[in-house]
Amino acid sequence: MSDIWHAPSAKQAIGTATTGSSEAIMLGGLAMKRIWQEKRKAQGKSIHEPGPNIVMGANAQVALEKFARYFEVSCRLVPISVESKYRLDPKKAMELVDENTIGVFVILVMYRHYEPVQEMSDLLDEYEKKTGHSVPIHVDAASGGFVAPFATPKLKWDFTLPRVVSINTSGHKFGLAYVGVGWIIWRDKAHLPKDLIFELHYLGSVEYSFSLNFSRPAAPIIAQYFNLIHLGFEGYRNVALSDLRNARLMSRALERSGYYTVLSDIHRKVGGASTAVKDAVGLEDDVELYEPGLPVVAFRFTDEFKEKHPEVQQKWIQTLLRAKGWIVPNYELAPGLDQIEILRVVVRENTTEVIEVTEGLIKMDSPLHALTNLGHASASSKHETHHGRMDEGSKSSGTSRRDWIAVHNPLQADALLNMLQAHRDTPHNNPKIPFEFNAENMKRAQEIISRYPPQYKKGAVIPLLDLGQRQNKGWTSISVMNYVAKLLEMPPMRVYEVATFYTMFNRCVASGLKCWQYSEDRTQRADRPEFRSGVHDDAVHLGGIKPGQTTEDGKFTVIEVECQGACSNAPMMAIGDDFYEDLTPQTTKSILDAFAKGQTPKPGPQSGRQTSENSAGLTALTSKPYGPGEFCTPEFQ
Repeated sequence: MSDIWHAPSAKQAIGTATTGSSEAIMLGGLAMKRIWQEKRKAQGKSIHEPGPNIVMGANAQVALEKFARYFEVSCRLVPISVESKYRLDPKKAMELVDENTIGVFVILVMYRHYEPVQEMSDLLDEYEKKTGHSVPIHVDAASGGFVAPFATPKLKWDFTLPRVVSINTSGHKFGLAYVGVGWIIWRDKAHLPKDLIFELHYLGSVEYSFSLNFSRPAAPIIAQYFNLIHLGFEGYRNVALSDLRNARLMSRALERSGYYTVLSDIHRKVGGASTAVKDAVGLEDDVELYEPGLPVVAFRFTDEFKEKHPEVQQKWIQTLLRAKGWIVPNYELAPGLDQIEILRVVVRENTTEVIEVTEGLIKMDSPLHALTNLGHASASSKHETHHGRMDEGSKSSGTSRRDWIAVHNPLQADALLNMLQAHRDTPHNNPKIPFEFNAENMKRAQEIISRYPPQYKKGAVIPLLDLGQRQNKGWTSISVMNYVAKLLEMPPMRVYEVATFYTMFNRCVASGLKCWQYSEDRTQRADRPEFRSGVHDDAVHLGGIKPGQTTEDGKFTVIEVECQGACSNAPMMAIGDDFYEDLTPQTTKSILDAFAKGQTPKPGPQSGRQTSENSAGLTALTSKPYGPGEFCTPEFQ
């Protein structure tokens, strides 16, 4: 690690593994504080009046401020600005440096750029010449420590600068190790006071310890060591360059969508003659052509987009991407620019869904458009509220945000909430709508419950929810869930968890039939070209819809799935609650025709065979049965 960060002598460098960058930052700051205290004492000066301080950008990660608070060091935050490119401004930082400054924290990276470590170092060099006070730099390279050395090895930010005395990084970020490992290294032993290191003898050998945690798992450390040996410099470089290419691609795509302004600069080229030469010879993707930084994309809505769509709130992008499995934070910038909200993505793989959900917010026919109604209503509605709920005793001249959707787009509201796996009361779906089993279904429900021991009757929750969905015209409302919970004496939340986990339960109004189509590649029939073309023809037969879409008449929604648990009967599809198996293009069309006419075709194999028996005839159980029983040979009667 010290070689990667260009320590003057690997033999003189010293460091330790930590549980992450937070612990490493504490140790780095503590070492700087102790050295400052020793100098003050040697000079006969007080270490309490006025006390130590540390300088960092207002954009610094919270762990840096934690150090200052936990170890009683005054924290001097340098405001960020657009002019400073949303990062530490070294010139403004120098205004806060004095003889009591134990050090300056410089980071790689938070929002968009690496902070200018070399510029900060040069200014501190000048300060020392003028005042005689030496102020060290600790680089928080939590993310950049495993990117900058490989992607931009010529960049000066590490121990190549004598002013940099310690560096930390997280092995579980771009170090590609398991969660729970960080590293801190000092350029030499002179910058780590000896009295902070403990010598232990009770483990059977001499052990040296400088950490806040003593016990920690070895697996992440072993994984880190393996990666360093297995990948080597070229391996880590290839990973870093690939991540940066993806980030540049995403940055350009976001800007070209017209929806977003990208604040990060990794896709913007630097100036100079070398850039012009490389452009001329076709090296347009050379990382050195671009501003250095992490594969992190920070972006926000364009001013034009916000003016055209004032009802669309940027924070909904975070919510909708979370529903798709992406964690993309939307948050305010640091003090000084806290009026700006940004979305931030750490790029490694496909992130095209950012555009998809944005377009969904502005398309009138998309369930996501209901969110824009929330934004519109929040601006136009004036309600008296109490603890976040509408005051039942008050009269309102407007409509609540929740009711606005329900009144204007009721089905969109249900579909949206179903997508977000969240329940909000609407006129179509609220606990006040009565539901109970009819006499026939109650008899069936009691029969189902009787199959379970009394203390385990809650095990009947799935069949009872299914029964409720069938009675409730094909969807499971909150009233159905609450009724089943009462019947089984279960907490309603437990029933809600089951209903939201299994996709077989429709939590929005069912306006037609859902068709799940599956073809097992291992079956001969599914491999036939005529069947594959038939699948496409079926889509045309359904009005040309694609998987995930619904026909204009609302009768069919097509969903493509990986498994229906019926490999031996493929090609097959599930319509509603029934399986239709051994399909051909012709039988598929005839089944869809029947449903379109309001008929219910016979489910099961369409080839004439019984259930899942071998279509070529039985290969087992072909002889007469024997043994005791009604159908056995006489000698066993």
